[in-house]
Amino acid sequence: MPICQGKTRWSVPASMALAMSRADSSTSTTKGVLKERFAKSGLDLVEGNSIFDMLPEDARQVWKERYEQALNGEYFTIPQERKVGDKTLFIEGFYGPIHNEEEEVIGAYVISKDITHEKAALDKIAQLMGDVAELRKRLDAYEGDDE
Repeated sequence: MPICQGKTRWSVPASMALAMSRADSSTSTTKGVLKERFAKSGLDLVEGNSIFDMLPEDARQVWKERYEQALNGEYFTIPQERKVGDKTLFIEGFYGPIHNEEEEVIGAYVISKDITHEKAALDKIAQLMGDVAELRKRLDAYEGDDE
C-alpha cells in the first residue's frame, strides 16, 4: 500500500506564489477532496491560483506560518479541528520541506489525514476507562462497607 493512500496531499513552491493540489498520476481524488472541502467553506479551489488570496486573514496567517516552518527545513505534525459545512473534522497534517538534488529547499509538502473516526474511537475508550474507574471506586467503597 502506498504511504499516501487515503490521505490528501499538496505542495507549495518556496516562493509561495501559488499553491496547487497534487494528485497521483493515476487519480484525481486528491483534487476532488480539496475542491469539495473548500467548496463547503464557500471557496472555489482553482488549480494554479494562490490559495492565500482565497483564505480569510486569520487562516491565511496560520497557513503561511506552517508553510514557512516547513520551508525552513522542519518536519512536523499538527492535529486540528476543522469545520466543513455542518460537520467537524479532525485532521492530522504532516508537513515538511521538499529538497532538490543539491539539498536546497524548493518547496513544502502537506499530507493531511482525516482522523475523525480514530478520534471518536479514542474518545470512546477514554469514556469507558473513566466509567471503569468509577465502577472500581464504587466497588471498593461497597466492599469497604462490609468490613
